[in-house]
Amino acid sequence: GEYLNPGDAVLQVIDVENIEVSAQIQFGDLASIEKSAELWFEHADKAYPVAVRATLNALNSATRDQEMRLNFTEDSALPGAAGQLYWRDKRPHLPGNLLVQRGNELGLFVVENEVAKFVPITDAAPGRAVAVNFPLDTRIVIEGFYSLSDGDTLTSQGRAMR
Repeated sequence: GEYLNPGDAVLQVIDVENIEVSAQIQFGDLASIEKSAELWFEHADKAYPVAVRATLNALNSATRDQEMRLNFTEDSALPGAAGQLYWRDKRPHLPGNLLVQRGNELGLFVVENEVAKFVPITDAAPGRAVAVNFPLDTRIVIEGFYSLSDGDTLTSQGRAMR
């Protein structure tokens, strides 16, 4: 007892039979994770399949993240292992570098009748891939969109005519 301060933990009890993952999830990713086709925890270059057990109904006030608890469905990582949570979303996504801000909204430009149309994406985050539900034949502007405005006429090469 001479080496301990009041309140210091003397021991830690670990349940090695019911190991779970505690993950801090960005609020916008929750629905995607819960509907994902595949979900796994990766530690030391090994993937461990997991399933959602519970999502805590509270946001971390500092990070704005929400805690999710997951169970291992096959082998489990060692208790205390740190890693990353990965999932495969069924929805099509576009890369985050296509997002631009117009006014107070993030979105991207599509081509309709050779005219640039700004489409706001409500759950977009700067620099992050974004899920979209456009028809598969939708033409997306992938170059020169930083200087585009909604309604600009485009040439056949996709450049704005002014």
